[in-house]
Amino acid sequence: SYYKGYLDYNEKAVVLIIDGYLNYINIEDGTKITEPILIGKDHYVTMFQDYMLLTGIDKKDFIEIVNYNGEIVKKMDLKSNLIDSVNVNIKT
Repeated sequence: SYYKGYLDYNEKAVVLIIDGYLNYINIEDGTKITEPILIGKDHYVTMFQDYMLLTGIDKKDFIEIVNYNGEIVKKMDLKSNLIDSVNVNIKT
């Protein structure tokens, strides 16, 4: 078997998603910033200034918003393939 890994990084940290967990790691010394977060099946990750956006490979938990404290702020399922757009409002 094999594992798929998804990642994004900035000047301070790297976010690596592998085997259903989000790993948030300090880029300077390799230490964990938060404990691994169970997010389910594979998700692509994009880091923004105030949050991470995860997009999944199936309709359940398709979109997840995670803050940099390691908390899942919002989950959205896609119940229809007729959705044209998704509006995400994040309060910081």
